[in-house]
Amino acid sequence: MIKTRGLLFALLIAAAAFCGTAKADEATPAAKPAEGDPGAKVFLGKCAGCHSVGGTPRSAPDLLPVISWKEVDLHNAIKRMEKNAGPLSDEEVSLLIQFLKDSNVRSRLQAEEGRAVAAAAATLEPPSASLGKALFTGSKTFTNGAASCASCHTVAGHGGTLGPDLTSAHARMGDVALVSAIEKSNFPVMRPIYASKPVTRQEASHIAAYLATTATATPSADPPIGFIALGGAAAALGLLALAGRNVKRGTRARLVSEAAKR
Repeated sequence: MIKTRGLLFALLIAAAAFCGTAKADEATPAAKPAEGDPGAKVFLGKCAGCHSVGGTPRSAPDLLPVISWKEVDLHNAIKRMEKNAGPLSDEEVSLLIQFLKDSNVRSRLQAEEGRAVAAAAATLEPPSASLGKALFTGSKTFTNGAASCASCHTVAGHGGTLGPDLTSAHARMGDVALVSAIEKSNFPVMRPIYASKPVTRQEASHIAAYLATTATATPSADPPIGFIALGGAAAALGLLALAGRNVKRGTRARLVSEAAKR
């Protein structure tokens, strides 16, 4: 009898322990991975290459003041920017309006930048400044055959002059916005050229790492980047002279001509 009671007591304890564990599991479900912010994502992908939101000034006006705009005025302004940012769906426009009129816009943007950095660290190789410099100058070719950055952009006195000087680009834009701008190449002159030969996110991260080292660079007395960058750009772009014309144009002139035809 005593043994039977002891066995029943042990079973009751085991059952109580099992129920307690089950309740604890129900009370503390497994943590879900952080979800992205759709509005902040659209901003980083489409707007952050030119605009800041209460941050370091970039090539276009800071957008923090638009929080006080009427929605219709902001909607019209965003639609006018499609010529620079590329087509925006109605959903993307709506997300941008909600994002830019949110009083927490800065914290939302910083949180999304943090998620982007974490995602890149989990999926990409560590960025290499030396590889980024090679891609920028054209001594290493892009995976998809894109033109080297130095065909149009200057860093510390080296490179082309069609596009803006990128010596301090990383200091002005930060890593996330800069990687997005390089990867998407979503600017009027660049868009038609890189659409069929996109820069990969991995390559963009390498270039951003290189530009992070150039913020304090000064022009060098060394000769400028030579025909390797320009010739590689011409081959990558595949821009041929118009039929019947024998006069060869320079690389940068052909970039402008191709963009104007699109």
